[in-house]
Amino acid sequence: MIPRLAKELRPLLLPWSVAALAAGANLAAQANPVFAHGEFGSFLTGLAGVAFVVGVLVLAAMPTAVELHERTLVMLFSQPMRRTQLWKEKMMAATIAIISLGIVHGLASAATGQLTPPLVILYATFAVTAICSVGYHTLATGSILVGIACAAGLPWAIALSVHLFVYYALGFQVDPSERATLALVGGASAVYSAFFLWLSRRQFARCELRDTVATHAAQIPAALIPKTLSELVRSRPTGATANLIRKEVCLQKPIFLVSAVFAVCWLLTLMLMILHPAWHENLVSVFAGLTGTQIVLMVIMIPCVSLGDDKSLGTAAWHLTLPVSARRQWFIKLFVAAATVFAMAVVLPMFLAALTLFKAEVGLLAIQQPEEALGFFIVSTIVFVISFWSASLVNNIVRAALATIVSLIGIGTCALLGGWVGLEYSPGLQTNLGVRIVADESLNPTIVPYSMALVVLVVTIVALLQSLAQFRRTRSSNVIMLKYSLILAAVTFVGAFWYADLIKSSQDQRLLLSPPQPHPQRKP
Repeated sequence: MIPRLAKELRPLLLPWSVAALAAGANLAAQANPVFAHGEFGSFLTGLAGVAFVVGVLVLAAMPTAVELHERTLVMLFSQPMRRTQLWKEKMMAATIAIISLGIVHGLASAATGQLTPPLVILYATFAVTAICSVGYHTLATGSILVGIACAAGLPWAIALSVHLFVYYALGFQVDPSERATLALVGGASAVYSAFFLWLSRRQFARCELRDTVATHAAQIPAALIPKTLSELVRSRPTGATANLIRKEVCLQKPIFLVSAVFAVCWLLTLMLMILHPAWHENLVSVFAGLTGTQIVLMVIMIPCVSLGDDKSLGTAAWHLTLPVSARRQWFIKLFVAAATVFAMAVVLPMFLAALTLFKAEVGLLAIQQPEEALGFFIVSTIVFVISFWSASLVNNIVRAALATIVSLIGIGTCALLGGWVGLEYSPGLQTNLGVRIVADESLNPTIVPYSMALVVLVVTIVALLQSLAQFRRTRSSNVIMLKYSLILAAVTFVGAFWYADLIKSSQDQRLLLSPPQPHPQRKP
């Protein structure tokens, strides 16, 4: 049993390490007085909580998702062992990984004084619920992404439905205390977890594979798709480029299902806001959370699905033999992924936010300042490009998403380090340019956004060129991955250093050219 358990735990090591790294970063930030009370420390605290939640969901889904993506579920079921024993080993691996992750995050939170008993109960309840239910949804949908979305959205939908039934059908107004709320959440979670644990064991024991799981992963039922739309994405005898675009759109089926879950959760929240006006402020925060979750998932997962699905299905090398250049295929993937991100992360949230305008300005419509919109665009572009770059270097969707998170942390660290070195130790290498900026008043308000946009553009071009070069290869070696990572880190560091040095040179020249302030005379 020990070798089989080690086999189940091995794929969980990378996502566990990424989630545990966030706890370590939060502990290091809170231990430093410079970051403990600043925005960066608050960001790392929130990042640690998000990393724990996402890490628990991924770790609960991975034991089943690995078999689906590697297409080894048939071989697993053919082993001379009872299926219930195989299911127990997978559940044990997920439980060990999640409990150890909870211990790491708990110790980090306790060391920083952020751990409270209600928070422990809520996170423990969430972890138990995820262990018992995510595996069922992953195997039922055939997709880790859709399985996680269903596992996260179903309890919310059930809780909202029960509340509406109790409040409006039965006429009971429930406003429990904090202790009663925790008891209610714990009891409901216990029933929900026990039911899905039994359902997951039953499903795994009676699962019949009629076709390759990968071909029907996260497939939308044909009855729900209009015939016109189905004909639109069907391949034609002619038009190679158009057929490749249709193929890329079909690869995004899990993304469309996740977006549908997001839309349903949004509409249910809007219904609750209409029926329960006293919860207005809390539900506005829920809208903000839904919008942020949708945007982050779309920007990270769409490029991973675009490049990762072909590699998981084993068709990436075969596509390179088509009478279409690899460069054109890469551009088509990039174009379709960017268009899908725009539709699912911008158009859909704005449309739903427009439907909510009669109650409140929420979501993307709550952004009022142009600087906020520019920052949102720059950050989204960086995350999208890094996700596309990461998916070019690894072999499946899960590793691509994890590599994206690790790469973003590394690039952010290089950018902060380059900016810090430029501000603290640079002697002002761009003095002449700083003089011109100070002399020309028209350049003063535009130098900061234009300089930042230039740095982002250079990093983006380097990452995309590396992605194109790697797309021509069927597999990537560790040496190439390390080489590309170091080049991208160096470009990011140099760009951040140049930007910080430019700002410092301009500020120094402005101080030199400003008239001296008269010193107040002392009265005798």
